[in-house]
Amino acid sequence: MRIRISGQTIRAGFEVFLFLLMCGVALAEVPLSELQPTSTLSFVPERDVTPRFETRSLAGLTPAKALRLIAESEVTYTVPGNHTMFSGILAYESDPKSYVPVLVRILNDGKLIWEQGLTGTAPPVAFSIPVVPGSRLTIQSESVWVTSFYLVDARFSPAASSQKIAYLPQAGAGYVDFAPLARERILNIYHPGDRVPVTAYFAGTSSQVSVEIHLRPSWDAQSKNLSQTHLDIPLRPAYAGISQGTASWVVPSAQGPAMLHVKETMGGRVVFDKQVRVAVGPKLNLAAESDSFFGVHLSGGGYPVVFDQFADLWGAKWGRIFLRWPIVESSQGKLDFSRVDRLIEIYRSQHLKILMVLGENAPAWAGSPGPAYYAAWQQFTNAAVQHLLGKVDAWEIFNEVDAKYADALHKYEPDWDIKAMRIAIDAVRAKDPRTPTVCCSTVTSSWLAYDRRVFQGGLIKNIDVVSLHPYQHGAPETKDGEFNYRDRLAKLGELERSLGANKPIWSTEDNWIIGQAGDRSVPEPDMNEQQQAEYVVRANLLSAGSNVKFFLHSPYAHAHRTEIHVATWAAYAQMTSFFSGASAFRLVRDGPQIFSVTADTRDGQAGALWCAYGQTNARLEGGSAYRFFDFYGNPLNLNPAALNVSVTPIYYRVQGNPELQAATSARPPAWKGLDGYSNWTCVSNARCTTAPGGRQVQTQASTGAFQLVSTMTHAASGACQLARIQIAVKQGAIGLYALDDSGNRISPVTPVGADDSQAHQVELRFRAGASGNFKLVLANNNPSAAVSEFTALGTPEISDCP
Repeated sequence: MRIRISGQTIRAGFEVFLFLLMCGVALAEVPLSELQPTSTLSFVPERDVTPRFETRSLAGLTPAKALRLIAESEVTYTVPGNHTMFSGILAYESDPKSYVPVLVRILNDGKLIWEQGLTGTAPPVAFSIPVVPGSRLTIQSESVWVTSFYLVDARFSPAASSQKIAYLPQAGAGYVDFAPLARERILNIYHPGDRVPVTAYFAGTSSQVSVEIHLRPSWDAQSKNLSQTHLDIPLRPAYAGISQGTASWVVPSAQGPAMLHVKETMGGRVVFDKQVRVAVGPKLNLAAESDSFFGVHLSGGGYPVVFDQFADLWGAKWGRIFLRWPIVESSQGKLDFSRVDRLIEIYRSQHLKILMVLGENAPAWAGSPGPAYYAAWQQFTNAAVQHLLGKVDAWEIFNEVDAKYADALHKYEPDWDIKAMRIAIDAVRAKDPRTPTVCCSTVTSSWLAYDRRVFQGGLIKNIDVVSLHPYQHGAPETKDGEFNYRDRLAKLGELERSLGANKPIWSTEDNWIIGQAGDRSVPEPDMNEQQQAEYVVRANLLSAGSNVKFFLHSPYAHAHRTEIHVATWAAYAQMTSFFSGASAFRLVRDGPQIFSVTADTRDGQAGALWCAYGQTNARLEGGSAYRFFDFYGNPLNLNPAALNVSVTPIYYRVQGNPELQAATSARPPAWKGLDGYSNWTCVSNARCTTAPGGRQVQTQASTGAFQLVSTMTHAASGACQLARIQIAVKQGAIGLYALDDSGNRISPVTPVGADDSQAHQVELRFRAGASGNFKLVLANNNPSAAVSEFTALGTPEISDCP
């Protein structure tokens, strides 16, 4: 391009800039550091998220002035007039001991123009994005908790161009972007048949690199489904000494968790090599689902976090979210629903129905329960239900009130919790009568006694659905203390019927929380992810077969985990996909060894089979055109007349109505008696007396002090053991657990909370320690210091696990 001015020829570029400048048009770049945000919003209330500039060296970049942004926020700027590009470098460094992903989204007048997932494992990424002059540019970020990321050399410029993205590996190194989508980058989730753009980078001079992609299923011990892809990728200059090129990779059809290995070579030299756990699973269309028994609970803060953006990937039709009073009304009379409105928009955009939790905690200004508290709570609940009218599909009244307010129950006026819950229920019934109320999501070992008290207090008449949080150690089909999962549902149903009610039951929060040993938030440190996946799927199938909705809590990852639960996602997504659109769920076999759930679909009958433990042989009689699938949805070549069924569910489709026959019976535990309770040690601060058929104990007030300790017992090193006792609790709560010969606890605490003075059989499953020596302990298990009174009956027993 040439422009002639006053007889002189000048070249386009800098000369054009001078020409326009002489014409009075200022087109200089505008660094973001020279602008002030027009607005900031912290998703976490009362947190300062104002961007700050720091001089830092980030991920190999030359020290530069970097804009520090706080995740869980929105920051908005006005784009300077006549400026059409926004560019910079996005950098993030995370703690390698935990997994804290960040999803950064850049919006222009509310329209998404670029999003980038950050995990702290990739090099900085340079970007240049077209924007509209004079518009609003918003940098939105979501994480699992508050962390920081940086924008380096961010600026607006007048040059018109297309969007450009480039990763910046260090000199002489390469990088392969094999996860361009946010779900791939943050969650390591892929769908079969996806054509994934694979972009290779090299910091230096090179015209071509080779990329090897190996996908090895982790559930396939023989690796017969190993997928190998070789790509020769030509490179071209992209950014300040960085070359890049793009090819594509087709995700293979085999579903399930896998190890993805990506290696980049240049001239025979390896310049990038990475392995990452991924999951390959089905695409799901929740828009086509009207309802289901499956729900997820991804966050509880009352504001958006990164996992909320990916709720629909589970295939669950329901999402459970929190409406928190202190967030909405941090100052009395000043209501701000913006955060929960944002959450609702996120879930509605993914076609999920919403279970809204109303209650749990209160702002400090509300004070303790009393007249002023009740008046403020009533005003808030009325305003909240009115504001969210038509946006909520069910209202859950309070969350785990028996645990969250355990201390308060002893401090405040009697039955204050019933009064508070009734106020919320009345608000829903008055302003949103067509939307069901769900109550009361109990979770402690005394859950049944708590429900009995609040239901007898009148709440059972005004709620539409009865809820519980059936957390337990071990498999859902086996006992944890007094009950297994189905026992809990049955006991809650019995309680309802004893009070003249017959309301539906929902399990509104549950999971098996796995993670690092020693973390107090991780009750299942010895459980691997495959076991978690099996338990989660089996609990959901038991729920569907029992006509109970089940909400999976915190499914993607838990605190201090360094990886996404890819096996659990792949298994759960297969389950919801397999039963998509199904109706008339039936639990056709309910143990004690083999379990089976079936449902009707447009294409015939769909079913699932599994064992509580071990393996058994079974056959399906009748029906035709059988098709079998494994835990992750891969086809199986099985004979319906000769099935080997294990703890890992298998699925089938069939025409007709077959009958299931178990060919082998369950091997029961081989119980043997331990030393009687008269030989157990009674601690010095307890009063132990002989009682008919056992030993009676009256404790001092405590939360978890020992009461009775057995003599030492021996098993094989690391052997799985079952312990069984009979116990009647008159008041308080008791826990049963095992210690090794060094006094270390080697089992979860099995709770006994039915303070009805009736004898209950309690079971404990655990593994013996390295020495094989262990003792059993009966201890107080009260949420706050309290007296417990109980009678240990009969003869305690022990068995190897079947």
